[in-house]
Amino acid sequence: MADQNDVELHIEIVRARNDWSREKRHREVREQVAEINEQRAALRRCDASLIRELERLMQELPREEPAQEAMPRAVTQGPRQAPLPAHLRPKEQAAG
Repeated sequence: MADQNDVELHIEIVRARNDWSREKRHREVREQVAEINEQRAALRRCDASLIRELERLMQELPREEPAQEAMPRAVTQGPRQAPLPAHLRPKEQAAG
C-alpha cells in the first residue's frame, strides 16, 4: 500500500508543478502582451507627433510654383508634316 500512496503522491506533485508552470507561463505571456501594448501605444503617440510636426513644417514652407519650362515644339505645335513624296501625292498635287 505504501507504494500506491507514493505513486499518488508523486502524481499530485507532478500535477502541482505542471499547474504552477502553466500559471507561470500564462502570467509571463500576459506581462509580455501588456508590454507590447504599451510599446504600440507609445509608437502611435510618436507617429501622431511626427505627423503633426510634418504638417507644421509643410505649412511653414513657402508655396513655390514649379518653374515653367519651355515646352518642346512637338508638344505645343504637334509633329511636323513632311511633304509627301511625289509618287504618294494625289494626282492634282503631284503635277503642281
